[in-house]
Amino acid sequence: MEVSFAEVATGTQLVANTKQNLQSLAAVSQQIDSLLQSISVSTVSQAENSKMVNSTMQAVSAIAQTTKVESEAVLSAMQELLEVAQQLQSSVSRFRV
Repeated sequence: MEVSFAEVATGTQLVANTKQNLQSLAAVSQQIDSLLQSISVSTVSQAENSKMVNSTMQAVSAIAQTTKVESEAVLSAMQELLEVAQQLQSSVSRFRV
């Protein structure tokens, strides 16, 4: 009979240990779930930020392209002005004061 009580006591202790281990696992599982939710929220936020950065970079690229085209137009106009100035200088150099 004493062996039976010892076995019951051991079994009871094992059940208590198992319960404690399962509770610890449940707590860890909840922590993991919380961390995964946090990671998910951060991932969504980073994806939205990436979209905004991409959109901004496209706008900057469009502005840079417009600036390039306008700079080329200014360069062309300045070259024409230089030619006219050279022609004028050539015409004026014939006259003596």
